[in-house]
Amino acid sequence: MKINLNKMVVLISKKSVRLMLLLFYLAMSFMYVHYVYEQSMSKSTTQAFHLAHTVAISLSANDVAAMSISKSSVDSFVYQQIKLKLMRLQAENSDARFLYLLRLQYDSLYFLADSEPANSKDYSAPGDVYDNESDTEIFIPFKTAKSILTK
Repeated sequence: MKINLNKMVVLISKKSVRLMLLLFYLAMSFMYVHYVYEQSMSKSTTQAFHLAHTVAISLSANDVAAMSISKSSVDSFVYQQIKLKLMRLQAENSDARFLYLLRLQYDSLYFLADSEPANSKDYSAPGDVYDNESDTEIFIPFKTAKSILTK
């Protein structure tokens, strides 16, 4: 049995080239998917900040300051106006699941108003405590006066 080493080298070289091309293709595909993901996340983050700032400038600071963390505030004109604005803004921005106003008081966060209808299981009434112990980031804007995006 005679083995032709030249043919073997050529055969191995073709397999190596194919493997290298496949690995190159996979690497480029991964880099492209990563790039698209990063661009998408950046755009989503920018949109979320724009929405938050839109909500902030659409509300009167005096009205928000006058709001109470009492469940009885649902009958007030200010609460009704702010609730309606939050509901409309949420309807126009379907990417946002919830829109709500919180107040830091006594080292706890309390809901002032949210975008959910009062008959929703996800509704939070004024004065309800924001109770999510795992979300410690949510306190940052109250301490730093800077916007953040939580998960």
